[in-house]
Amino acid sequence: MFVGLGRALRKRAAREFEAPRKAGITISTEVRMAVAGDHVGFLHIGNGRVFRSNLTGGRVWRGLSDDQDLCVIAARLSADYDVPQARVQEDIEKFVTDLEKQGMLTRR
Repeated sequence: MFVGLGRALRKRAAREFEAPRKAGITISTEVRMAVAGDHVGFLHIGNGRVFRSNLTGGRVWRGLSDDQDLCVIAARLSADYDVPQARVQEDIEKFVTDLEKQGMLTRR
């Protein structure tokens, strides 16, 4: 594998093929998500709380459900919407913090 590359380049190339880091977030098993028009609703069946978001929030939720790292989710949204990744990461962090406050998820 990576024949002909110097040692430093082999290490770098190997890192680029590593699996993405995990988000470190656990979604409550009592949360259900539903899409209605341009909105996504999250219902915590244990405490009855409802949290509403736009479809972009739904994409973040799906990424978290797949245990994707927040940076990976931000990179995809940044590319799709042509928004600076740093801005997207800030927005995702706020979104995740709001969900955490509502008891929808916890950080590991």
